[in-house]
Amino acid sequence: MVDSEAKKKKMVLSRENVHLNGQMKLIKEKAELIRRIQAKMKTDGRTIRQLAADTNLSKSQIHKLVVDEHPNVSLDHVLIVCQELRIPYELSYKP
Repeated sequence: MVDSEAKKKKMVLSRENVHLNGQMKLIKEKAELIRRIQAKMKTDGRTIRQLAADTNLSKSQIHKLVVDEHPNVSLDHVLIVCQELRIPYELSYKP
């Protein structure tokens, strides 16, 4: 009986590890997209104010994304800015 409980715990932990590895990969991909956004803004000469006018995001949301590199910035916000700047992206998340 103890052996089967240990197997169940091991299975649960392995599922959690898979989930966390998927999240870590997304975090790394999001960070890479933010770096690409910063580079594209520099080369195009775009400002935060211009991006705010072209997207439905506020200036503070874009500032968090571009300048502060806030860790909790929404992936949706990153993708909206990528679409506006025409930055290609491909996310690979498999839960």
